[in-house]
Amino acid sequence: RWRRLMGMKQILVMMAAVVLVGCGDNSTEKPVVPATTESSVVDDPKPVTEAEFEQTKAKAESGDAEEQFNLGVIYAYDSGRGGDFKEAVKWYRKAAEQGNAMAQVNLGVQYANPMYQAVEQDSKEAVKWYRKAAEQGNILGQVYLGSMYDEGKGVEQDLKEALKWYRKAAEQEPQEIVDAEEVLQIFLQEHPELRED
Repeated sequence: RWRRLMGMKQILVMMAAVVLVGCGDNSTEKPVVPATTESSVVDDPKPVTEAEFEQTKAKAESGDAEEQFNLGVIYAYDSGRGGDFKEAVKWYRKAAEQGNAMAQVNLGVQYANPMYQAVEQDSKEAVKWYRKAAEQGNILGQVYLGSMYDEGKGVEQDLKEALKWYRKAAEQEPQEIVDAEEVLQIFLQEHPELRED
């Protein structure tokens, strides 16, 4: 149990850094950031210029879901504007409602993690947004949804359902953002009865 708690919790905490873009991290490892399109401001954690901010904001205000997500990230973590999680959530929600999977994940993280204090903690709402992302094939949405079933947060604990989502994530191409295969293996170490022969 200790190994699982330490391993799984550490992985999930690292994944919660999906929106942190390496803030305050002095390690030599590359920061954990969301996998997004090439245009995403998250791909390059240096501060955005005023011109880039205005361009992103204009596109976001015109309804561009990708830019709405990016604007949320800027409000949350850009060194010049960072820390405004309430404004970030506003833009994540706009993008999430249009089907942007990374915005759905980030919105779920906001509801699942009380440290952000942008919304009232609500595990059921977190599950809702993780599920939307997971059903689109988003690896983070799948792992986070699996963890909610694993821990019985926002849903009734269901280890078979957790396994289903962990497996879906692990079956995808490996991604820098999360080692879904490692998450699956830690889960199966804790629950060997769920292993298929």
